[in-house]
Amino acid sequence: PFTPAQATTVVVQLSSKDLNELKRLDTVCVSLETCFVAADTNAIKDQSGNLLVATKLLQAGSFTADAIPPIFLEFREFSLDNGSLTMLFDETVDASSFNVSKVQLADTFGVGFLFRLASAAVLSIDGTSVTLQLTSTELNELKRDVDPGIGICRRQQNCYVRLEEGAVLDMNRNPSEAILGNTFRDPERVTSYSSDTTNPKLVAFDLDQRSGYITLRFDETVDASTVNPSAITVQGALRAMASQSFTLVTGTLVQAVDNTTIIVELTTSDLRDIKAVSQLGTSRNDTFLVASQDLVSDMSGNPLVPLENGTTALQADNVYADSSQPLLESFDAFDLRDNLMKITYSEAVEVDTIDLTRYRLQNTPDGEPGTIKIALTGGTARYTDLAKRTLEILFNKQDIVSLKLDADLNTRLNNTYLSVAANAIENKFGLVARGVGDFEALNPTTFVKDTSPPTVEFAALNLTSRTLLLEFDDVINTSSLIPALIGIQSKEGLDPENLYYLTGGSTSTSHGFQINIARTAVDF
Repeated sequence: PFTPAQATTVVVQLSSKDLNELKRLDTVCVSLETCFVAADTNAIKDQSGNLLVATKLLQAGSFTADAIPPIFLEFREFSLDNGSLTMLFDETVDASSFNVSKVQLADTFGVGFLFRLASAAVLSIDGTSVTLQLTSTELNELKRDVDPGIGICRRQQNCYVRLEEGAVLDMNRNPSEAILGNTFRDPERVTSYSSDTTNPKLVAFDLDQRSGYITLRFDETVDASTVNPSAITVQGALRAMASQSFTLVTGTLVQAVDNTTIIVELTTSDLRDIKAVSQLGTSRNDTFLVASQDLVSDMSGNPLVPLENGTTALQADNVYADSSQPLLESFDAFDLRDNLMKITYSEAVEVDTIDLTRYRLQNTPDGEPGTIKIALTGGTARYTDLAKRTLEILFNKQDIVSLKLDADLNTRLNNTYLSVAANAIENKFGLVARGVGDFEALNPTTFVKDTSPPTVEFAALNLTSRTLLLEFDDVINTSSLIPALIGIQSKEGLDPENLYYLTGGSTSTSHGFQINIARTAVDF
């Protein structure tokens, strides 16, 4: 109702929507000088129904500036999936004034853990709602446990907001009030919550064969307690055969901390086996990784996006080759029965690079004056284990003769030692094995004497030259020849009626695998 004195005055109460829109127009009615009004003829009628005479712009007679601070109304939305959050105020606020460092997320309305924003982007324009976008770094940090088993905003029930005074200003530079928590208020807990439903991805990895580390880098924070190294296979190509790959047996975390980067320390066995794969790990070009979804989960339990052989295998960012030379770790066996020796290196070596002439047998451990030394002239080397560390070297006939005929060398454990010249063999990185000097020669762990009787493999009777040639499977001491124990018969098998034993004979053949017997005139 109007009193007579009020009949010529009309007060218009702006709606909240109109008032906030007016405040958003930061050049209109921000002072007396910027505040004018105009009315259309249909704006109002007099008591007789006459329309208003259209008016020109009239400057306000008085102006009262906004002196009320903006009030926080609601923590409207938060997404742990994409890192966006939206807050609602009771009036238009200046988006450019928002100070994200005065915003904290909390796990409870009371005293608890806090996460302060630092570099989130403001996505909104001036208005009553403000949307912030956390950086990927902030979002990943938020996803980490603040205490074992405790996370902030891991679900709606533990996602609250805190605002320090002046976190944002309204359009008249009035600072917002503080929202400090400690008292349960619904507006402080998020109304609409989106959980993290995106599977983590492995985006990069490094292989360091010096320290034995595989460094894994993910696109989001992962739960360190779920890491399963046995889900990792390293391989030599995008599409690799089994011979070019190795699946970890196990491994340990260098630090069991939830993060976007996880470092797995390889076991000694796994590292050796990786080094044993020739076409793997020498550069980025032959270093790829595949992994099943069991490798790791993110902080919301989402498993890894698998990396598959032939399609999505991930190429290494950095590959660090082994920088240490292989060492001859042990002289495992010297065997004169089977005519071989076994040696083991500290890591995988490439058998096709071996130079057997650089391996020497000697009869003293320190190469003192008078030491007898025999260098191999050749032979055959082969692996005895998948790790390519242990080699079996089979002597050739020339070396068997040399090794078996010297009574002061290789006849027992304490006169059998091995020294090796430098550059005898290489690993797959091209590093040559260290030599073993004459003064530090290795004694075999096992010594096997020649206990196998020789067997005749071939015989040839030459009636023209009156000789009998016998070839054996082992070295023969020709001075031990007793011709009268050699018989000749007309057919295979036992034939005592037609068996003739030599009455004598001689040989000038040197010790070896053959003996040529000159028969007597009587036998001829």
